[in-house]
Amino acid sequence: MKLCEATTNEYLRHFWLAVYPPLDSPTVAPVKERAAKAASMIQLLEATPENVTSLVQKAAGNSWDSAKVEQASATSIHVQVACKNLSINIDVQAFQPLLSAVDKALGYWAQRQ
Repeated sequence: MKLCEATTNEYLRHFWLAVYPPLDSPTVAPVKERAAKAASMIQLLEATPENVTSLVQKAAGNSWDSAKVEQASATSIHVQVACKNLSINIDVQAFQPLLSAVDKALGYWAQRQ
């Protein structure tokens, strides 16, 4: 779980830096390079919902404590992630912030295209 989250956060960081480079940076890559970098990161981010689903299924299959994996509480948060033509419903509170951030990046990219 930690590796999935860390990797996805890194992809998000690279995506947003390509889209909005820091103003105080002395060297900013050309627009074409930044667009290519952002497109590359989007391709990686599109796999995130499938990766999360796979992790949850592996946890359940290995008889791990689902409460620790899902961090379920009395009121579980339901997340719907739309990725291209794929819609996944996941009741996983632990991944909700990550999936929300990925969804925002994918939505932003789709609006720009």
